[in-house]
Amino acid sequence: MHGLNRAQKIAILILTILLIMYIIIASLHTKRGSYARVEAINIGVYADKECKRPIGKIEFGEVKQGTPYKFKIYLRNELNVNITVHFKTENWNPPEAKYYVFCYWDAENSTLRPNEIKAANITLYVYPLIRKFEYREFSFDITIVGEENCLTSPPLKR
Repeated sequence: MHGLNRAQKIAILILTILLIMYIIIASLHTKRGSYARVEAINIGVYADKECKRPIGKIEFGEVKQGTPYKFKIYLRNELNVNITVHFKTENWNPPEAKYYVFCYWDAENSTLRPNEIKAANITLYVYPLIRKFEYREFSFDITIVGEENCLTSPPLKR
């Protein structure tokens, strides 16, 4: 900086300050937190009751202990037979998070007829009695499966 005049040094200083401010503001607006990837097998999973917006990910954000986080989804049977729906979570990252976080839904074992749409709620809950929940950011997979229901489906035409 020895060859720069005073005005150039001030301009560099101002640009450096603006760059630092931009980085700080950008980091504040970056969505951080926890999320779940959603995989649907033999069923459609949507964010809207018209079934136009498929869900591939649910963003929980930063979660607090003892607070339930509910998300409404819509299930659509896209097969030509009745199905029973099931829900499971797996692939927790970090793996220890599964011991502190509970994720469940209210549609387990529901039966859907072909093209039927059903609302369901997924709830995420961090146990409140744990002294130190260190995982502000975690992720996991949700798998929702539509299993053919042999008892309520008409026989397939062969």
